[in-house]
Amino acid sequence: MKQSNGATIYAMILSFSTGLFSANLFAEEADAFAIDTAGDLIEVCTVDTSHANHQTATAFCYGFFEGAAHYDNALEQSPLHATLLCEPQDLTRQQAVAVVVEYLAANPQYNSEPAVDGAFRALIAEWPCPK
Repeated sequence: MKQSNGATIYAMILSFSTGLFSANLFAEEADAFAIDTAGDLIEVCTVDTSHANHQTATAFCYGFFEGAAHYDNALEQSPLHATLLCEPQDLTRQQAVAVVVEYLAANPQYNSEPAVDGAFRALIAEWPCPK
């Protein structure tokens, strides 16, 4: 059945407002996760699968690692940057997260340092570049 223009506009507004509600709900969930320290990173990356915000936490965790990887790749293009991390070409985010979680669990003295420092400390320990 064809909708009238008024019904079409109403449907568009309803769809848009529902999307805004979903976006606002996601933003509220996202605000619950802050990644400042290595300890925060581990907390977000290890949210239990039964937690109501597990998917949001996982997205934040993987997003953090994706951003850090892009930043590291950009730095490697500079002649002033020393390559410290020689990770395998087929490394997945899940594998990187597992290495960092395991390392920081075994070395909690680094949990108060900035998240990116703790993450790279763990990754470099796992995959150092040959000297």
